[in-house]
Amino acid sequence: MAVQSSGRMMVRVPRTQFQALMAAPMRFSAGAGSTRPLFANIHAANIVTQTAAAPAAQRDWLLHRLAPDARNPWDVAHDMVRGKGPSGAQFSGPPDLYIEPDILIPSRVSPGPEAVMAELARGAAPPPPDVAPYLSGDKLKKDYTPKIDPFSPAWHLGADYANFIGAWQTHKNRGQNIRIAHLDTGFTDSQYSKPRNLRPEQGWNISDDNAVLVDGRHTALWDMPGHGTATLALLAGSTVSIKYDAGGEVYTGDLGGAPDAEIVPVLIGSSVIHLYTANVAQGLQYALSPNSGGPCDVVSLSHGGLPSAAWATAVNALYEAGIVVVAASGDSFNAVVMDIATHFTVYPSAFYRVVTATGATFDKGPYISDDPGAMQGSWGPDAVMKKAIAGYTPNVPWMSYQSAHGWDQDGGGTSAAAPQIAAACALWLSQYGKQFPAGWKRVAACRHALFESAKARDADPKHIGIGLLDAEAMLSADTFAKVMAAYRADQLPFIAPDAVSMPFLRLLFGLPPPGSGVDEMYETEAAQLMFRSANKQLVAAFESDPDGRNPLTLADAKTLRDAFIAEPDISDALKAHLQTAAAALP
Repeated sequence: MAVQSSGRMMVRVPRTQFQALMAAPMRFSAGAGSTRPLFANIHAANIVTQTAAAPAAQRDWLLHRLAPDARNPWDVAHDMVRGKGPSGAQFSGPPDLYIEPDILIPSRVSPGPEAVMAELARGAAPPPPDVAPYLSGDKLKKDYTPKIDPFSPAWHLGADYANFIGAWQTHKNRGQNIRIAHLDTGFTDSQYSKPRNLRPEQGWNISDDNAVLVDGRHTALWDMPGHGTATLALLAGSTVSIKYDAGGEVYTGDLGGAPDAEIVPVLIGSSVIHLYTANVAQGLQYALSPNSGGPCDVVSLSHGGLPSAAWATAVNALYEAGIVVVAASGDSFNAVVMDIATHFTVYPSAFYRVVTATGATFDKGPYISDDPGAMQGSWGPDAVMKKAIAGYTPNVPWMSYQSAHGWDQDGGGTSAAAPQIAAACALWLSQYGKQFPAGWKRVAACRHALFESAKARDADPKHIGIGLLDAEAMLSADTFAKVMAAYRADQLPFIAPDAVSMPFLRLLFGLPPPGSGVDEMYETEAAQLMFRSANKQLVAAFESDPDGRNPLTLADAKTLRDAFIAEPDISDALKAHLQTAAAALP
């Protein structure tokens, strides 16, 4: 599958060059040749990031639109770095100049014939009666529990699971005075689960650069229409009255984990398969400075994809500002070839400054399946799982964008887990956040509480991570005492800035760590290729040693080098670079 690009380039330059370019007459139209700040909202608000870095090391990002070009977008980027083409001259010069294409994020959503037929059958069936308690419009995902009846349709909120109900009752806390940026596909104004403190006037449609935040503009099954509406309900949904079937238990109460939090909706794509790298980067940074109301406290992101240096910059800015970021680990389908082939955690969830949201099922096991074609969560590498925690999925309520009261009991994916974890962080920050200084220490304190309070700690570190979400335990006095003790002893860990890194590539080709912006471009493209590779031998070698620590035999190394260079979507620039490196090896 060829690399698809929006025709825009994300250009990282030294701050002094950025300021000079912004001061010069530039074209800020939307057409070819236009250049504007990538993170326009923070510049408009005069927010300065990277303050801990020396002035010479501070950098900023531009978004530059090119005329249509059929070549691999990474080759276009390398031409720009070398000063070639109509746009290259204005950016070329500094050794740390870095240019990254704005690519379409590959999707792991690939419904098979059975899923399509089920969707058609559901569309032909009459809807459930529109009377409370409202019945589910769809059945459970058959590959996972619960396979019993009756059960509470909001089982994930109960004491045996995330225990939000216990947190609300014991601590009288539902997230009040906390602001959460919800990065997704928008919301449905008519859906009765809509958060009571939704702040659409403070949100923005990053994808179309306007204030239209309507969900469900793409209605095909593989677009997962209504994704934003459903994850928003799990994050901060208001009072609902639902039951799975006519003989089932009724749940009446708030559906979201933090229903009193203020929610800033940020539309980063019109559907889950219409997402571009630049939009996600801009959505993350938007949490620093929404249209009004001040910065957010938490970011909930149920999307991800290939590693991006622009995403790393945004994540670093949020961490240093004291904003907790929770992102889904990603999903895969057992025994199905996908655009993202490895089961490893997607980005930005894989960054160390982001909380990785994995999944745990009704029976508290890992969200994985042996059934061919079954949807399951992503996991690994091991280092990432040391800051991962599981929310509950699948078969949680999935509110519909198509009607005011419609919903299904088949909500799934780590998309459903991430808002639960973000909601728990919001509750903790509402209860305790102001007892810690603004900045990274507040993030560290919240993460410490999240991880210390997990259920079933270390039961399955490979697939789940640290343990299972428990909101009531997170807010408990015992957990707070542990966090405060760590803070007073100066033992809350500072996490080094995130960056895209590909040590496996260095192992194969005998390369040093990146020393220039061009070197970083090679590593980012290589990392993106590795996540998309269909070469099973190459993927298996990467998954077994992502940090490139284990020496390879000469024969194995050559085989893997040849396979990497033969990747069908590799740019000519990266191929030439790797061929030169390989020629110098035995």
